[in-house]
Amino acid sequence: MQIVHIFIYYHAFYWTRMDKLGRFYTGNAFSKLLVNQLDIDSPKHILDLGVGDGSLLSAALNKWEDAYYSAVDIEEKSFDESLQINFIKKDVLNNSSEITVELSNCDVDIAICNPPYKRIKNRKRYNSLFREVGFNNCLKLKYITADLLFLAFNLSLLKNNGQLGIILPDTLIASSDFELLRMDILKYDITSIIELPEKIFKKTEAKTYILIINKRKSSSNSTNLLIADTSGQIQNQLKVNKSDLIKRMDYSFNLFHLLDCNNGVSLAELGATIKRGRLSGKLLRNKGGAFFHTSDFKGQTYVSLPSNNYKNGELYAEKGDILIARVGSRCLGKFCVIESGCIVISDCILKVTLPKMFIEPFIHALSSDYGRNWFKAYSHGVCAKLISKKDLLSFKIDLSNSHAH
Repeated sequence: MQIVHIFIYYHAFYWTRMDKLGRFYTGNAFSKLLVNQLDIDSPKHILDLGVGDGSLLSAALNKWEDAYYSAVDIEEKSFDESLQINFIKKDVLNNSSEITVELSNCDVDIAICNPPYKRIKNRKRYNSLFREVGFNNCLKLKYITADLLFLAFNLSLLKNNGQLGIILPDTLIASSDFELLRMDILKYDITSIIELPEKIFKKTEAKTYILIINKRKSSSNSTNLLIADTSGQIQNQLKVNKSDLIKRMDYSFNLFHLLDCNNGVSLAELGATIKRGRLSGKLLRNKGGAFFHTSDFKGQTYVSLPSNNYKNGELYAEKGDILIARVGSRCLGKFCVIESGCIVISDCILKVTLPKMFIEPFIHALSSDYGRNWFKAYSHGVCAKLISKKDLLSFKIDLSNSHAH
């Protein structure tokens, strides 16, 4: 088969940081992976909302040369005139009704999309869109994002039984802020959710997933979760009950729970309290005085501090508290115990306070393979890995071999 190339005449990067519109561009291997997951044999009309560098569009053209394409983007693009591409220069977030009118004369069989990732203001204007596609729970979300809107708009434009392949950020797949959304998504027929490798975008650690969804009601109680390697090849897969995907939809997290044999007691059950520092390291530095930040983890399990540290009216840690780095791929999960003294903590630090008898078992658990794997499985975030207080309260401690009973 002849390889089809498209020509987009503007300054584009295939691997780059997020641009001013909140977009990360898709690499060729992962565009091909997404397109190959779509199983409609002879689609007549294919839509690409937010063309970007054209990587997804190019992969689709190489699979379905005879289809008619509609390509939408906020920036001007020019394509090879021999291709059947109808280009619509519109801002998806602000001109959705106009795009709907332009596409009203032909059914959309397949939609492909790599949306921008950013928070959206003026959320009420999108309530009717959420209702149209059955995302009623989205009306209750604390905030909404551009990627969520692109997901909903694609579903609204697809014909019944049409298929969508979309790249979504870790936030929609794994954050507790979007559990309500996942309840709505799972009402649809989801073919697969593919976890992509970290650092596939240069100069960012954006964690992303491919979601393949059919516009029809789900008839199955389970969904396939897959994980891809850096070359865009599927490594492994799991079949997971849909009820388990409300909490999180990523392969790594669900695999951890499938293999987890730890029958220990959670921090919540042990009566732990967890608090997060209130101010950033930058603000604390400007205020003056000593404070503890992620850069202060030096590999020591026990740390002694002066007893006269200025507390600055902020949250501080004292003797017996366990400090844990809650954010940052390189330091996430690092910990220490305050042996003496006190110190203010930054908002990158979680302070765990436990009954004294459980401190040593907790430290042992944090240092174990279980602890390291727990942090890998539970960490989430688009550009920076983090763990939440809620998640940390579920961390288990095996007390069977300790004297802490």
